[in-house]
Amino acid sequence: MPVGIKELTDLRRLQVFVVGKDDGARIGELGNLNHLGWNLELLKLENISGLRDAKSAKLKNKINLKSLTLDWSVGRSETFDSEVLEGLEPNSGLQELTVASYMGRVISPSWMVKLVNLTSIELNTLLECEHIPPLGKLPKLERKKLLEDVYSN
Repeated sequence: MPVGIKELTDLRRLQVFVVGKDDGARIGELGNLNHLGWNLELLKLENISGLRDAKSAKLKNKINLKSLTLDWSVGRSETFDSEVLEGLEPNSGLQELTVASYMGRVISPSWMVKLVNLTSIELNTLLECEHIPPLGKLPKLERKKLLEDVYSN
């Protein structure tokens, strides 16, 4: 990502953000980009160091965001996936959510039940996952897609 992206506070569209550990690529670069809308893919989430780091993205403040992809890299050991997922709380107006290559044992962030406008959820390659939240409690959910290796254990 270009250094200084965090200064583009009126940025409306950013389709992909690859999280890194260097300046300009940390998840906190998204913190003040509250006008981001439409869809956003966050890749290489294993580069987020924990709950506080994840919260620095302030996804909850991005009220124009309608579709969110949270994607970790495959072929790694679990790090802080459940903490990171908890910290990446989106706004309740989110309509589509994809979680991919998550290595946590449980995928049940506290914010999941707040996604009252969610119409579609996709869970893909959750190799270590033993529990997902009760998706039937999401009032507008129409499409559930569980792909390879969900509940592989």
